[in-house]
Amino acid sequence: MNRPSRDPDSLGGVGAKFVDVSNEKGLQRIEWAENAPEWRRVDRGFVLEGICTSPKCKATGQTVAISMHYRNYDITSEPDLLKSICPMCKEYVDPKTCGFNNCWWRIDGTKKEYGKPP
Repeated sequence: MNRPSRDPDSLGGVGAKFVDVSNEKGLQRIEWAENAPEWRRVDRGFVLEGICTSPKCKATGQTVAISMHYRNYDITSEPDLLKSICPMCKEYVDPKTCGFNNCWWRIDGTKKEYGKPP
């Protein structure tokens, strides 16, 4: 299993990059598609999205949807981060954005200012 790296571009790194959830203009409501590839089908609750990079995966190079169900999730916590796995090959996927399906949601956190220490 691939492990998350500790570089600044990884959520497990100190300078985590993730969708800016404080920008309401970035929030989108997307209607359901009539059909979708297996790696884009989700359950209710919190959903992570990232690109699968496993060369042996059916979804290689594709944005995959990872159902996290109804739960709290800490994007800087390694135990939570390790649950970000491709639904097809079960390898680690670096999450870049998130979504919510048929649920109420709330995000708590502190936004890191660019160029300043955490």
